[in-house]
Amino acid sequence: MKTLHLLAMIGTANSWVFLMNKLWGTEKMKDYLRELIKQDPAIGRNLRLQAEWLARGKNPVGLALYGDNVTEFKKQGAPVDYVRTIEGGHVSTAAGTLAIPSRQLPHPNAAKVFANWILTREGQALLSPGINRPSARTDVGAAGLEDFLAKPGDPITREDEDDILKKDHLSDVAREVLAPLFR
Repeated sequence: MKTLHLLAMIGTANSWVFLMNKLWGTEKMKDYLRELIKQDPAIGRNLRLQAEWLARGKNPVGLALYGDNVTEFKKQGAPVDYVRTIEGGHVSTAAGTLAIPSRQLPHPNAAKVFANWILTREGQALLSPGINRPSARTDVGAAGLEDFLAKPGDPITREDEDDILKKDHLSDVAREVLAPLFR
């Protein structure tokens, strides 16, 4: 029986590909993806369904799953958990965007006021549990979000300007390598 992996080339999967590239380089990342597709992985675009398949045992391994959905099933007692890699974690701009319309707004300062407020202790204390992610603020608690916190000694890579500039290219590379899965 082949081991099935779950993968979707969207936000979390892109972040995973970017991390592999940063840690291993493009050629080794491409080699890994080529070996992965030989295992006939299950592909899905429904983020919740991916986590449900893992929780129900339809797929024994999930790669680059959306953490909120895995956490939801974990809290309900499903036999799922996160595996910490020896390579460590990655701090990325993915899913960390505050979008403000660029067109002329009726109250242009409202967006600035909101952006300033959401970054306060009070704003982060409300936002953090709602998005199942700990705040970067050290004065905001992370109860129930410990899976997403670095442990002492965990190696952490951080996205830099060069990484951001490579994202479109790396997405294209991953799409090209994974193309046989989508035929």
